[in-house]
Amino acid sequence: MEEVDLVVVGAGPYGLSAVKTYLEVTLCTNNVFGSLEFSDFAMDAETFGAEKGKPIPGQTVHAYLNAYAKKFGLTERIRLRTRLISAEHRDNPSSWLLTVDANSDGMEATVGSTSTILTRKLILATGLTSRPHIPKFKGQETFNAPIFHSRNMSKYENELSHPDKTVVVYGGGKAAWDMAYTCAAAGASVHFVIRENGHGPAWMSRSRITPLKILLEYLLLTRCTTWMSPCIWATTGPTKFLHETWLGKQLVDGFWALVKNDVVTANKYNKHPEVKKLMPWLDPYWVSTSLSILNYPSDFFDLVRSGQIKIHIADIDSLFSRTTHLSNGTSLETDAVICGTGWEARSPITFLPEGIDELLGVPWAPELLDKSLLEAADKHILRQFPQLKASAKVNERFKHFSADAETLSSHPYRLIRFMAPPKLKDRSIVFLGMAANIDTAITSQVQALWATAYLSGQLEVCPLVPRPAEPKPTVEEDKTDWEVALYSQFSIRRYREGMRMRNPDFVLESIPYIDLMLRDLGLQRRRKKGFFREHFTVYRPRDYQGMVDEWKANRHGLAEHVKSVTVSVRSIFPGSEKQLWWKTLFAALNPTTVTVVAPPFMIADMAQCALQGDKWAFDMPLQTIQFRQQQQQQRQQQQQRDKQSDTQMIMPATEGENRGSGGDDADSFLTAKPWTQLLFNEGSSLQAYSVEDYFRLRPPSVINYWGSVDPLQAVNLPYPASAISRLTSFRYIAVFPFYSHTNLVLKLFRSMTNLRSLALQLSPPEWSNIFEREQKNSTMDPENAWMELETGYSLVPHSVRYLGVHGHLVEFRALDYNLPPQRSYVFRTMHQVLNLAWQHDGHGRWVKRPAASNTSG
Repeated sequence: MEEVDLVVVGAGPYGLSAVKTYLEVTLCTNNVFGSLEFSDFAMDAETFGAEKGKPIPGQTVHAYLNAYAKKFGLTERIRLRTRLISAEHRDNPSSWLLTVDANSDGMEATVGSTSTILTRKLILATGLTSRPHIPKFKGQETFNAPIFHSRNMSKYENELSHPDKTVVVYGGGKAAWDMAYTCAAAGASVHFVIRENGHGPAWMSRSRITPLKILLEYLLLTRCTTWMSPCIWATTGPTKFLHETWLGKQLVDGFWALVKNDVVTANKYNKHPEVKKLMPWLDPYWVSTSLSILNYPSDFFDLVRSGQIKIHIADIDSLFSRTTHLSNGTSLETDAVICGTGWEARSPITFLPEGIDELLGVPWAPELLDKSLLEAADKHILRQFPQLKASAKVNERFKHFSADAETLSSHPYRLIRFMAPPKLKDRSIVFLGMAANIDTAITSQVQALWATAYLSGQLEVCPLVPRPAEPKPTVEEDKTDWEVALYSQFSIRRYREGMRMRNPDFVLESIPYIDLMLRDLGLQRRRKKGFFREHFTVYRPRDYQGMVDEWKANRHGLAEHVKSVTVSVRSIFPGSEKQLWWKTLFAALNPTTVTVVAPPFMIADMAQCALQGDKWAFDMPLQTIQFRQQQQQQRQQQQQRDKQSDTQMIMPATEGENRGSGGDDADSFLTAKPWTQLLFNEGSSLQAYSVEDYFRLRPPSVINYWGSVDPLQAVNLPYPASAISRLTSFRYIAVFPFYSHTNLVLKLFRSMTNLRSLALQLSPPEWSNIFEREQKNSTMDPENAWMELETGYSLVPHSVRYLGVHGHLVEFRALDYNLPPQRSYVFRTMHQVLNLAWQHDGHGRWVKRPAASNTSG
């Protein structure tokens, strides 16, 4: 038995990218020249025979992939004409036992042709077109003529490419259009039969659309165009405006109306009765990757208008003696039936042991996600994008081809990022190419890097979308299940035809999907220079050049050693705080601690909060805020302790969870990392006491904004409120005046139900000379400040007790306790409220007793 570290099944773009990336770290197409190439290996026009602005011939792609494999030393690692028969998962240690067939035709195993390989890791990059689906027709045994799938056209092309031949092409997708054109252009008579019980003809566009004559492929890979489609993993910024406001929805409707009108007008559907039969039945808004391009040397519709291709909207009822009988009563004498009928949902690979299919999240296995979770995901999607409630005008007579048709899966693939099984925790297998989209060249490379990082344990898999409060998650439930449910259900809701019930199938969501993977990897997502280029020019493979080197540098360079970062800004130019400097920092580093000393308005901008307060009355040039995050090992240990306890809490997720609803970018410093601890020094200024109504004034502080959020709703709100509510440790220094915004501070405390530790300081340290400084040339009475402190401590204990009963608070520190003037008062008020439920250590630290009273305050 052969033993290896990794086996990649499949040698297409996804397979080649996976092999090349893993080693580095450890037909005529719809694509035009420059869009179907790897970022680190350009498709030179002269070398490979491609023409700019024109579709790339199939032989060019074949030559290019061969050259790519040779350049990067992949050829000697590829075993051609080898088929994977079965994959058996093993434990202790985690591995896969593969049974492969080295028979030359790769179809039927023969005696002695099989062998076994034991691999630690397995990448399945077989794509979605492994096993062709050919319907079973009544009477096909007596047909006496070829019946074959479009995949096998090369075997019959010479035989059928004659004027005396008549061919039936069955199906309405791009493959069927290709077969009809190939035969008709060679002189054969073609009957193009499109099922009346199917989805109808595919949307076939000219290569350039809109009055500006933009290449369709370029339009779909331009960031501003992606805003025109709702996307659950990109819900902030322009997308939020366009799909959640009345004006935005009008703009979106106008865009899709323009696209539809452009295609209908260019194809002249309404100018000829036979051509009109090819008018798509669905609006383009609901169409996914079945959208295609008329990439033929001559006009397809001329062949229809001339009668060379005859259109029939009917089903094949039966076959008999070279005659095809249709459901509308028409009988067609034919020399062959070519099926452009898609692919089977089930993989040809047998997974062992029995029952592991469900753990893998494959569509032919029983559903692995809880029904209530899927229902909650659907509700979340429709609440976010209510326009998806509107049903597309689907064919009321629709029927599946047969029980093994690709559209008849009970559920789609349930995979993390559409790649990794959420229930198989050993990180031993990933599926590549399961997300059908229009940018294979880019997606294959990013998926390959993501898979390499995931399999090697160098990627923290984490949900980005906070789960609603209902239904409440259990301790045992993995939080990634929520994201898997949300993303896979969105694919079902968004597109009403195609392969949505088997796998994600999307178009304008491709760039946001790539952003999602790059964010996981800690790589730069905005890869163009300048606002205009980033948002209004096409993304091509070359824009992702050097991506692997970037990731390697992040893992093995400075990022490995920098654990703490301190940023000090005393003055900045107006408006420069909007530059979001922290995004650049986090693109290169992943520190556990970040401390920022800056003006209040800059801290507010970092947190994307409105700066509230009476700035004019306070001399507070600088504030200090410090965030900390747990390392993965610490987080796992904490989660294990939670499982062993009798409490259930919403722990801060792994990197990225709290960035809002899967937004295209983290817009707030708070949501950029899974922060667990916060220190905030609000600053000190007695200047306000010189004002008559000082007790009505509030210092300029983000606390005022955070405290204005409803505590009962904070955990369910988008950033930044949800990020604050999930902290487990908070140290708050508010040195005079405090009472003026006590209510907001205490309201904030009560919203932080996940706090385990709370520390509070309301007076200056012993070494401070603030009283001397502030009293010079001032009429203030220092007694006012001390009275405020005492009033504050008369209220704080009630919030501490509340969090001990209704939250998870187990520790409170009164940092003012060491000041002799305050010690007796602090102790007395704390003791009166906390009573016997909390134990004092004699130094200002109160710890909740295990058998604490459940009396709320």
